[in-house]
Amino acid sequence: MIRSVYVAETAARARADTEAALLAQYRRYGQWRPQVGLEGTFETLTSDRFIIGDPQQCVAQLQRYAAELGINYVVCRMNLAGLEHRKVLNSIRLFAGEVIPQFLPSA
Repeated sequence: MIRSVYVAETAARARADTEAALLAQYRRYGQWRPQVGLEGTFETLTSDRFIIGDPQQCVAQLQRYAAELGINYVVCRMNLAGLEHRKVLNSIRLFAGEVIPQFLPSA
């Protein structure tokens, strides 16, 4: 499975950091291919397409994919279009420090 991922300290911060860029991206997609009809709210456009939230929400989304689809790995695209480099790096740090450890086998 491949997903674009963005982790922030809070769900509100994750949404604030990504919403404008993602909605603009989908508007561009709609201009290129209007027949696709990619319109809607942040929730409808990101549901089952992105993993965005605080660390606990990201863990829950990955656990749902594992339970429903049987996945045992995921390729994460961590650099969402339009995000500042420092925010991308912070997201990577949070993913590495708070999300990945939830999926490691017990020592």
